[in-house]
Amino acid sequence: MEALVINTASLAGFVPIAETPAYVASKHGVVGLTRSFGMPFHYNKDEITFAAICPHFVVNIYLQNDKSKLVIPTLSLPNQPDKISPEFVAKGVLKILEDKINGSTLHIGADGYHYEELEERFKILIP
Repeated sequence: MEALVINTASLAGFVPIAETPAYVASKHGVVGLTRSFGMPFHYNKDEITFAAICPHFVVNIYLQNDKSKLVIPTLSLPNQPDKISPEFVAKGVLKILEDKINGSTLHIGADGYHYEELEERFKILIP
């Protein structure tokens, strides 16, 4: 039986955000964990596929609260991408289920779904 683990990270798993360093660190950790368990070393042993969804800001009660802009001033900056719906994120999960790319990290933003690849210069470090 084939197994698939889908972890939940965030766009914060790829970029720094000054106001929320602990949150950013945890999401970087989820991305690293997903990519590490997605390597052949683990798949060949356990036959478990790993992937992560990494949505941008998702519409929720917290983000609709004006106080959230005090905690995360980035939300008030001009040119912020549109927030995405939970349903849009769910379609990203369906994409992961369909694509089954081991170790993948799917960025989900208002502009669509994009797999974030490891830079070529870092791939030489992976056996």
